[in-house]
Amino acid sequence: MSIEKAPAVKAPWPPKRSNDKFFRYPKPYPVGKEKGETFVTIGKKHSINGADLVQYNFLTKDSSEINWYLANYVGCPAPKPGQKYYEFLGAVYDGTKNTGVIFIPMFGEEAADYLNRIGEKVVENYNKSANKEPGGRCYEIAYGRVQEAAKSVGSVLPALDRTSTFGRLWGSHIDPKETWLDLPEEFRGKGAAGAMAWAKMGTLVSSDAIWRGELKPGAVIQVWKSPDDFDRVKQGDKVVDGSYGHSFIFLNYSYSGTGISGIVIADQGFQDGDPLAKGEYSYWVGANLIAAKK
Repeated sequence: MSIEKAPAVKAPWPPKRSNDKFFRYPKPYPVGKEKGETFVTIGKKHSINGADLVQYNFLTKDSSEINWYLANYVGCPAPKPGQKYYEFLGAVYDGTKNTGVIFIPMFGEEAADYLNRIGEKVVENYNKSANKEPGGRCYEIAYGRVQEAAKSVGSVLPALDRTSTFGRLWGSHIDPKETWLDLPEEFRGKGAAGAMAWAKMGTLVSSDAIWRGELKPGAVIQVWKSPDDFDRVKQGDKVVDGSYGHSFIFLNYSYSGTGISGIVIADQGFQDGDPLAKGEYSYWVGANLIAAKK
């Protein structure tokens, strides 16, 4: 029995973002020089499950088809007698032919944008993280991710507390109401987006602009289940029972054809399993991040 089989429909090489539900872009990773290197060991280095890494590259779980891809796409040497699987060791890297390489799925965008260096650092850290779903309060997790990224690029994020203007806006801490209403009206109810815009560390992005594709990787987003929720919080009132808001990080868009179909997010583990569609929430606002000097 042959250890390799040509797939009926061959996967594209390099992988296409459109074949991944999170629309992650493929980052080349040369292989072939390290003994014992496997999809599992490479996955551990990049906080990715080995089986998911295989699926991203070859769109199959069939071991004989995986062998075919390793031979014909990656250029792995033929197995020794008695071996059932191809190994990376001995594959020769050629960036022009895309041999001797596999691809790591990466959230965000491949092109660098210096003006969005905080946002890009947020996404870079997320890509590297082995704990992408830490639990906890959504707005606190979002704050921690932005704070860490800001610090690493030489910016300082204001403290997250329940008394400062920034902290109250970020966490939508409406109590006491009388002082909440003293805060700038244009930022109230907009969560992290409003706080970053107030601090001049973010540029507000409206719902229409979000769904036109104007968010940048690492942007912060506040959503509410209904427009009434936003209006109530803005005026210092609690949302009605059973309703809620959510705060998270934007990673990248997902598409259906040429149109935006959803956004891929990083949160505490509440809704990051699939891209979010526009209809998931009735009120959306975001802020693209701006680096402020120390």
